[in-house]
Amino acid sequence: MKLRYLFIITLIISPSLQAFSMGKKEPFVAAETTMQMSRGEQPCFSVQIPEASLETVEYHWERTIRHKTRSRMEREGVEYLVQETHLKAMGENPVNVWAIMMENENGLQLAAFFESDSVFVSEASTPVKAAAARALLADFAREVYTTTVEHQVKEQEKVLKGLERDLKHLEKDNDKLHREIAMAQSDIGQYQADLDQNRLKLYPASGRTVPVYNDKGEEIDRAPAPYTPRKVDPDLKKEVDKESRKIRKKIARAEARIRKSESKIPRNLAEQESKLREIEAQKQYIEQIESKLDIL
Repeated sequence: MKLRYLFIITLIISPSLQAFSMGKKEPFVAAETTMQMSRGEQPCFSVQIPEASLETVEYHWERTIRHKTRSRMEREGVEYLVQETHLKAMGENPVNVWAIMMENENGLQLAAFFESDSVFVSEASTPVKAAAARALLADFAREVYTTTVEHQVKEQEKVLKGLERDLKHLEKDNDKLHREIAMAQSDIGQYQADLDQNRLKLYPASGRTVPVYNDKGEEIDRAPAPYTPRKVDPDLKKEVDKESRKIRKKIARAEARIRKSESKIPRNLAEQESKLREIEAQKQYIEQIESKLDIL
């Protein structure tokens, strides 16, 4: 029965041991050691979790360790305790689990103490449970590491989306500048037509043409109509000149709008180029983060 129990633990409880048995290098290995804790110096199992923060490990540890127990995870100093939890790998009887979490420059070091049947689990005292404890910590470390890296990827993807939104805004601004130029050019064309119409008030024949014939009497071209001097009404001329000045001011303002919009285009294009470089760099950064999962 003991051999059968060990076989079940190895194949069902421990994906880490399965990977090891298949020859795959296991990136997360929990080592047995001894550490000082509230119950004195006791055997424990320790694993390093790269990238992980204390907040993340606390959150996942309680959800991993608490099973069929009313006990909440209690913290006293750097020590965390869950009492009378039920872990299948540790057998039928409840287990008290202490944990010490220590952040370091590479992530977080997690040390776990398992007390089963009033005995702290160790290779010497309970080898089957010790194997289960190592597997539990290795699997936990892998899960937290994966979750942490995936969260990093999601956060950087948000940054990427923000950069892409910025680029779209720049592209829309560029389109708007070109529309403003086109509208101003159209306005100038209309204002020029208004000038011509205004001039006709003084010189109705202005712009009129007459046919040009060849020796055979065939029309081959058009030429300006002969100028016929006429007396100009001073009041009408004053009115026409005033209207012409207004129209020319409109033309000047439209030309100013064109110059203003044209002056913004080079900067806009430079900002688009810069934003494209930022987007490419961000994509590469995301790929670098995703590559952290290659060790799994």
